[in-house]
Amino acid sequence: MSTYAFAKCDTERVEGAFTRAKIILYFLK
Repeated sequence: MSTYAFAKCDTERVEGAFTRAKIILYFLK
């Protein structure tokens, strides 16, 4: 269960970074 929670937190962090990158690329366009 703790491993699942850790994986979920890690996935959310990666998705958050990906979303920020998309926003940055959108404004740089």
